[in-house]
Amino acid sequence: MIWFRGKARAWLRKSNRKRKLDLKLHSGPVFLFHNTCGQLFIGMGRTMPEHTIHHYCQESHKHVHRKKTAVKMPQSKRTVQSDEVWASLITNMSYLPGLLTLHHSLLASDTNYPFIALHTDCFPEEGRAAIAARGIPLQRVPRLSPSNTRDYSSEPRFEDTWIKLTVFSLTAYSRVVLLDCDMLVRKNMDELMLLPLNPAGTTITTGTKVFAAGHACTCNPLKKPHYPVSWVPANCPFTSHHADPDAAQTNGKDLTQQPLGLLNSGLLVVIPSKGQYEAIVDCVKTAPAEWVFPDQDLLANLFRGRWVGLPYVYNALKTLRWNGVHDAI
Repeated sequence: MIWFRGKARAWLRKSNRKRKLDLKLHSGPVFLFHNTCGQLFIGMGRTMPEHTIHHYCQESHKHVHRKKTAVKMPQSKRTVQSDEVWASLITNMSYLPGLLTLHHSLLASDTNYPFIALHTDCFPEEGRAAIAARGIPLQRVPRLSPSNTRDYSSEPRFEDTWIKLTVFSLTAYSRVVLLDCDMLVRKNMDELMLLPLNPAGTTITTGTKVFAAGHACTCNPLKKPHYPVSWVPANCPFTSHHADPDAAQTNGKDLTQQPLGLLNSGLLVVIPSKGQYEAIVDCVKTAPAEWVFPDQDLLANLFRGRWVGLPYVYNALKTLRWNGVHDAI
């Protein structure tokens, strides 16, 4: 939250004339709530307006006055009229700019599918208001965590990743592609909505295409001491792609040839299923404390060898292009 007083107010007036922004400045302090991806949120008064947010879209040069709403829908109901959706989970305000940027990048890719924001009850109301102001539907999901969890002080970001597994419970949709809030879409990837996967009725013990995800890079280029000792380049599925960089752009590694069988849940292509979700919840309850990567370790163990490996292009980590890591592909 950035507050504007004195000279800043004068700057806003000047900017209003220069940019032809349809904004009326009030006598009270002015604050800029968010300014990213061509979107500008400006509020007037001592606090965020109780019932409204002034939303300015620089792209369309229109000023929109929308009501702030907190959408709380049962998991069995849709928030959009589409069988297939993009989704992202947000549990704290630090990821709000990322989620809004992700949504903007999806729109810029000319996708044919809607995007929804999944949130828990603990996500602040002001965050929901900002998301709703962008026209992004919100859908509440429950918290999910094991009874005996490990200490995630070394990786606080993993504390809430168990909740990502609730995507398997969204049976009102025939397919959900879950994206992390810190991802940026550079090219249309609607083909993921048509990727062949097992139908929702597949049991927990059958099916070899339960979901799709990118492989985990197990090189540990950041040399994090709490990562498993097995995380070395020799065990990384991307290492074997170095000999054929062209194939790495379109083909995922065969799971039978992946030493560790691990995945990166930054992007998950899921066919929601009541049976699969119940099995996941049961597994969460007894999850061992030694699992370093909560949701990823659970999925890799529960569905070992029964998921589809995607090419790295769908989840390209910044570290992949570091010199000596996987810059070869």
